[in-house]
Amino acid sequence: ERKIGHLSNVEMQEMLEVFGRQPGRKPGQKVFQPWIHSKTLEYLKTTPVKGQSSSQARGFIEELKQLREGEIFKELTKADKLQLINIQPQEESTLYAIIEEFETRFPEEVAEEIQA
Repeated sequence: ERKIGHLSNVEMQEMLEVFGRQPGRKPGQKVFQPWIHSKTLEYLKTTPVKGQSSSQARGFIEELKQLREGEIFKELTKADKLQLINIQPQEESTLYAIIEEFETRFPEEVAEEIQA
């Protein structure tokens, strides 16, 4: 049995778009219900990831790896990174809200570096 990790909203959007283009299905293959499929895509297009590709998300992660010689990246949990990709905070207050204990884990100026 394959393990499936967490998906960012960008990856989910791309996956749903690919599944939506596949004509028919193989016997026994699970498929998303059309309503769930369309509503999920509809929702994702209202989030900050609309128009973003997984390569852009990977690029953002690579930029995070460069901050302070990788120290910030090492301190961020997988959930933190996923939140940053999905929410793309524009305000410092949002950053503090989505990353648990931000103020105790990072110096003040890190918020500006992550948002840059």
